[in-house]
Amino acid sequence: MNRFNANFFIVIATVIPVLYLALTLQGPTYERMMARWRSAVREGHRDRSFRSEARTVTAAFLAIVGTAIILYSVLAEYLSLRALYSQTASVATQGTVLQAAVALLVMTVAGPVYAFVVAYVGTLVDDYRAAKDRRAKRLAAERARDNRAVEWMKHQKAE
Repeated sequence: MNRFNANFFIVIATVIPVLYLALTLQGPTYERMMARWRSAVREGHRDRSFRSEARTVTAAFLAIVGTAIILYSVLAEYLSLRALYSQTASVATQGTVLQAAVALLVMTVAGPVYAFVVAYVGTLVDDYRAAKDRRAKRLAAERARDNRAVEWMKHQKAE
């Protein structure tokens, strides 16, 4: 046992439920992630390509890690409340509580980051497709103009 830092455990005992609340408010983001995972699993059963299998394994791994983080943070909440009650905590308890709080914080931040990346990449893809379509239309118009010019020149030579 070393010096007991009550402020640390008070903060952690307060922060972990707040992070749970933040995760709850992000429910639709994680719901969409899990829906994508389920569709990847269904697709993986039909399509046995490496990409499909890799997506399925990655999604399953992330789901397991997310569940482990939530369970780990429940343990950390218990440990911090027990430390506050007994006014003692080992270095291992302090490390466990800190690791769990940081992991839960990362998981809480991951939802908005995921949503931002999906929206940003989706926008980039849409912009790329639109630019590609505009370029194809412009090239088709130039080809049509060139073809009309060639036909006009042939017509002029024929006269």
